[in-house]
Amino acid sequence: MTVATPKINWLLFSFVGIVVLIFGVAIGLMIGKYIYTKPTPTPIISASPTSTPIADPTANWKTYTNTKFGYSIKYPLILTPLETTADIYLHQIAFESPEKAYLSGVIVEVRNLTNLADEVSYRTWRIVGHIADKLDSEIPISIFGLSGKRLNYTSGQKQFSTIIIPYQKLVYSIEAESNLLDQILSTFKFVDQNQTYTCPQTAWVNCMPGPNAPQNPQCSTDYYSWAKKNCPNFQGLAR
Repeated sequence: MTVATPKINWLLFSFVGIVVLIFGVAIGLMIGKYIYTKPTPTPIISASPTSTPIADPTANWKTYTNTKFGYSIKYPLILTPLETTADIYLHQIAFESPEKAYLSGVIVEVRNLTNLADEVSYRTWRIVGHIADKLDSEIPISIFGLSGKRLNYTSGQKQFSTIIIPYQKLVYSIEAESNLLDQILSTFKFVDQNQTYTCPQTAWVNCMPGPNAPQNPQCSTDYYSWAKKNCPNFQGLAR
């Protein structure tokens, strides 16, 4: 008796094999993508640096004002102002240090103006051979739109400077150690020789802008500083 061998359906096997192969490839691709995909970096948010306000070294200094010669200047508390007289100067004041050594403080002098070149020559003559052996430099400067000169020189182990500022028919000179002079000069200003201030009638001064708003002299920074010091009921400027 002959036993019949069952027929293998090769077409079905081939189809199943192809499906299994495709499924395996798909799974392999998914696993590979998971393994080799780079993680998205987490952004690092850094805090913005905050600017530290620079303290004004002259904030607590005293103010010297000379209405006759129309200027004001601030000076360190350790210095003492001492006005002197000399034939060649209309005005001379020394802000002396406790040791009262020459050029240990600040000297301000006012003379009649001939011209800037003559004043530079005079100041150079006073310095060279008397205070220093020579000038280190002579630098043109501009202050309040006025053309002036800065003379730099060395005496002993210290650096000094003299500022020369022509203004109207006068010439102003300021002399001190260079570092101190830079701070002093930042406070120097010309003032109206005839300017007088009175306290406002109201606590707030109206400084609101507008097409028909008049210019109020009480809205100036000079008046504000004066009123804050001298008017108990003054609150400020309304802008």
